[in-house]
Amino acid sequence: MIRFDQHLWHRFKAIAVPYWFGEDKWPARGLLALLVLLLLGQTGVDVLFNQLTGEFTSALAARDEDRFWNSIKLCLAVLIVAVPIHAFYYYVRDKLALHWRRWLTRHLLGSYFSRRAYFYFVRLSFNLMLRAWRLAFCRRIPWLCAAVDAYR
Repeated sequence: MIRFDQHLWHRFKAIAVPYWFGEDKWPARGLLALLVLLLLGQTGVDVLFNQLTGEFTSALAARDEDRFWNSIKLCLAVLIVAVPIHAFYYYVRDKLALHWRRWLTRHLLGSYFSRRAYFYFVRLSFNLMLRAWRLAFCRRIPWLCAAVDAYR
């Protein structure tokens, strides 16, 4: 059985809550509400298609020509309505994803560049790189390590 990871949930909330409740919340909430409505419309159209295909299959089995052509015409009318719903659903879904990614990039880079935090990360990564270099080369070339230590 898969256990629920509380730490992962808290990390997710730390990132997602500022997006849904921050300064840019209304466009995100509007896109989400529109996405849910389009998803419901898409599901309704799919159910209607299922009923219509059953209807014209039954008409074929009963050899009822008028019933068959009426169900085909109705199916084409539903198709004319369904295609824009499906296309707009995917458009809104991708627009919401793009909105989220832009916000997340601005949020994370804003945190990274605030209060000169990037200097801390650069200094930390340089020190780690220097330690790794010393571990790798000081055993093989001891005189080079001595020269680097003398230069410091």
